[in-house]
Amino acid sequence: MRISYHLVIAFAFTVAAMMSSCGKEETIIAGDKLPIEAKTYISTYFSELEITQAVKDKEGIGNSYDVYLSNGTVLEFDNKGKIESMKSTAGLPGSVIPDKLLAYVNTHYPAELITEWDIDRDDQEIQLSNGLELIFTKSGDFIRLDS
Repeated sequence: MRISYHLVIAFAFTVAAMMSSCGKEETIIAGDKLPIEAKTYISTYFSELEITQAVKDKEGIGNSYDVYLSNGTVLEFDNKGKIESMKSTAGLPGSVIPDKLLAYVNTHYPAELITEWDIDRDDQEIQLSNGLELIFTKSGDFIRLDS
């Protein structure tokens, strides 16, 4: 059985088109178009900063939002506006770090800044200014140190 060259090319283009349509799509949006929970979070913890850019990421059937603030801080929110991660080379304010994690860092690494925090389905992670990464349970109990 002989397969037509044109049929193979058509199949390849179809697969490529399907794969690109499932990819991540980013759209710059106005800060006031963020979910209400994200806007409330920003006005509560970062009221002195301005949103320099907000990006809506559409991947598959869900959305997420990346928010860039005037001091270089980057915040990531889920589709409902719940904070998922944040980072700042200048250090994150203690008010945005869960109390149990902040207490652990202040006790064990008092000279270090927290430069990144993120939470996912299984755990929470903190990156320190010295490059160490601390892993905690969802409830805030220390698990391990990664370097």
